[in-house]
Amino acid sequence: MIRQILGRLRSPRLAAGLMAYLVAYVAVLTVVPQRGALTDAEVDVWLAARPVLGGLVSMLGLDNAYWSPLFVLPAAVLLLSTAVCAGDRTASTARLVALTRAIPAPLARRVEASPQFTVASADGHLAMDRVASVARELKLRVVADEDGLRGTRRLWAAWGSPVFHWALVGLFVVAAVGQAVKWEGVVGIPVGHSVTDGVGSYGRIDRGPLGPAEPASGYTISVPEMAIGSVEDGVDLGHTPLVRLSEGQSVVAQGLVFPNSPLVHGGLYVHREQWGLAVVAALESTSGAEIGRRNFLIDIASTGGTGRLGIEEGMPPESGIARIRFAVPLDPAGDEFVADVPADPRVEVSVPGSATAPVKVMRAGDVVAFPDAELSLRVVDVTRYVRLLVVHDPTIPFVYVFFVIAALGAAVALLVQPRALVAVHRTTGDGELVADVVVLAKRVDPLFNATARDALQSLSSPEGDA
Repeated sequence: MIRQILGRLRSPRLAAGLMAYLVAYVAVLTVVPQRGALTDAEVDVWLAARPVLGGLVSMLGLDNAYWSPLFVLPAAVLLLSTAVCAGDRTASTARLVALTRAIPAPLARRVEASPQFTVASADGHLAMDRVASVARELKLRVVADEDGLRGTRRLWAAWGSPVFHWALVGLFVVAAVGQAVKWEGVVGIPVGHSVTDGVGSYGRIDRGPLGPAEPASGYTISVPEMAIGSVEDGVDLGHTPLVRLSEGQSVVAQGLVFPNSPLVHGGLYVHREQWGLAVVAALESTSGAEIGRRNFLIDIASTGGTGRLGIEEGMPPESGIARIRFAVPLDPAGDEFVADVPADPRVEVSVPGSATAPVKVMRAGDVVAFPDAELSLRVVDVTRYVRLLVVHDPTIPFVYVFFVIAALGAAVALLVQPRALVAVHRTTGDGELVADVVVLAKRVDPLFNATARDALQSLSSPEGDA
């Protein structure tokens, strides 16, 4: 039973079929929203809008596709198939490399049972001497002893293939563990301000099934500054926030974040996402003591000709109002508007639906109190903000390590060819001493195979033809 299973797992057709299926599966997922990439509410809206397709997606678990049995089971079988293949290649490579020490008994029996060439003595030269001469012409290192003759060259390169396959196994395992234990979340931070990395700071958070129940690094994440339209070596990097991780008063890591250049600290990776405008506001007691602070993040979008970007949010009852609206007036630029913080940073504050509370233009430091309010509202800042994707995945360094090992193994397997020739003595029924020969080389090494075949065929027949 086990042999049958292993035999099926060794099938190249099985591996090729699984890889084709997984590629097609990932391609299909490009049209299915994923929980984690979007909020659960956004995914639920998409599913509800497509009753038939949404029901099928939910039933098959395609909205959390990489934990669906449709992905996990084929991926697990491919992993096992790759591991079995790697084990087979390791065993065969070990037998080949053993030629540097002696001719392994199984190989000697194979040569005797199924020789590729049989060379006889001629012109006073023993058969083994003739084979040794050919092996040296092929630039092989020749060693002869009582067991026979072996010519070898670059046998160490045979390890390239098993190293590549075991690295793939390691890559698959590490990737699976990483998906199970990692967590990631998106947090918006106004430029010049900071947030404490906790569950409440994230607008969206996703965690693996083995990740912490309440993911958080505990660091204070701040963005002291952010340039727009940065260019480096002629490449437009877009917006480049300076991101800083702090622990108490100590800065543990900081750096500019742009595409393919996250801020990395331990297993924490901070990537840049989109930017927009922000109003930082605080609620204060009647004595002026700050009670709490909130960041109102305004995405860059069309103003509809108003020249204003705004946001409307709910407010606590102590503020005296149910909802509040902030609108940032943009600077004009011809017939358009500059989608950025105005030169005079200010915000228009209004109460939606109120006929008695007028629109109030406020700048940093201005305070307003609404009727029946126990607390007043102070504008702390009008600035830009940037959304950061914070990922905690301790397996990412191992992914790179296995990837590099796989690349090196593949390079050795494809570019460096091991070569070997094995000959053993045999006495014919007529008492003649001959040498049975087998050439060991890869199919991707056709020149050596052809040269060795031609040379040995000329020795194998008295006429000198094949």
